Amino acid sequence: DGDSLCAPGGSLNGGAYPKLIADLVGGTYDNQAVGGARIVTAKGATNKDGVSVTLSHSVVDNLVNLPTNADLYCFECCVNDQFNMVTLGDFNPTEYSEDKLSLNTKEYCGALETIIRYALTNFNGAPICFIIPHKCIYQGDYGNGVTFADFREKIIGLFEKYAILKQQKNQDQNIIFQHQLQQL
Repeated sequence: DGDSLCAPGGSLNGGAYPKLIADLVGGTYDNQAVGGARIVTAKGATNKDGVSVTLSHSVVDNLVNLPTNADLYCFECCVNDQFNMVTLGDFNPTEYSEDKLSLNTKEYCGALETIIRYALTNFNGAPICFIIPHKCIYQGDYGNGVTFADFREKIIGLFEKYAILKQQKNQDQNIIFQHQLQQL
């Protein structure tokens, strides 16, 4: 699940990451990514000024529609949330308790942590990939003072919190995080 970088169709990406991985291992895929998607919930979504916004697709809201018996799960995250000035939020690096940890899925960190927790508890031990697009190394912002690099720092912090491993060839390429690495 993710946005247009991961979405199926179009002459440029064919089926994006899920299709490439399925072709590599001779498998099938169910790509639920949608162009313009964001990580945060669509329920009561607002921009940085508190103005209601309409989302084409919310990854956190779509979790319940994902199959629980797949061989691999792949999520792509960040670009549209930052571009649309979604509130970044924060996370507690040491708190894991459901009763002590309230996650705000209207903010990026709360939504991403919800996705991570859901994936780790509902996908039956299947490998989980989180892809951070190369654009997240840039320092630019869209007028709200929050850069792609700020989002990237929070994403890496959350993945480290849940012991999700990092693989990166060089700074100009996508960063792929995998939980329970397996040979493809």
